[in-house]
Amino acid sequence: MSLPEVLSNLDAWKELKKARITAVGMNTAKEAEAKAKQDAPWQDRTGNARQGLRGTSGWEGETLKIRLSHSMEYGPYLELCNDGKYAILEKTLDSFRKDLHDNLKRIMER
Repeated sequence: MSLPEVLSNLDAWKELKKARITAVGMNTAKEAEAKAKQDAPWQDRTGNARQGLRGTSGWEGETLKIRLSHSMEYGPYLELCNDGKYAILEKTLDSFRKDLHDNLKRIMER
């Protein structure tokens, strides 16, 4: 096998791994969003805060970022006030940490 063929195969391998990792990130973000909406500990008045929870995933350079956020301006209040009584973001993301690690490890071992 020639050097150009080896390099081409490595590029293809890298793109395949990145596509699989991207899919895992997107799935994890959507699952985290659904779990946060289900488990949010506050009492709904309008439903806006619950519906405004968003899970997103995307690449920043060579780093995949998975985010869970509030879209309502009072989201930080829910997360930080009352000794974290209504916090949901970090707890939800932490609940996906082990499965995410296992899924990424599985991708890289193939």
